[in-house]
Amino acid sequence: MRVKYFAPPSAAVASPTAALNAEAEALHARRMDEARARVYFKQITSAAAYCHSQGVCHRDLKLENVCMRSRGSETQVKLIDLGTAAHCSAGERVLTGLCGTPTYVAPEVAAWFDWQAAGSASPAAYGQEADCWSLGVCLFVMLSGEAPWSQD
Repeated sequence: MRVKYFAPPSAAVASPTAALNAEAEALHARRMDEARARVYFKQITSAAAYCHSQGVCHRDLKLENVCMRSRGSETQVKLIDLGTAAHCSAGERVLTGLCGTPTYVAPEVAAWFDWQAAGSASPAAYGQEADCWSLGVCLFVMLSGEAPWSQD
């Protein structure tokens, strides 16, 4: 599999979040109007769909893992932090284990947390649909400015 990397023009970037422009900060910080959220969400879902078409499940989709690059009046969205990504083709349910950010993980992924705590029989494997759940949480946060539930 060939992976394409985006290198920011500045070599002084300490972390992806430090490189975010004002538009990206708006994505992370507050409620967005529907028209703007639609444009960004379409790009985020297109990026996730591309990963899935290549047999890759991101497994940590969240707004903090979205970078934006502006060229003139056009803003381009990039998915970052594929550290927990795993190979999983469409329709396969081969992924196991707990990974991702608690607010964004799908119930089938969160089941692994309960399993680790209780030591009972292991839960079912999951697939790319876990990323789809995370995308829904991203859209909720973009439109409301807050998480759908607390992390407590």
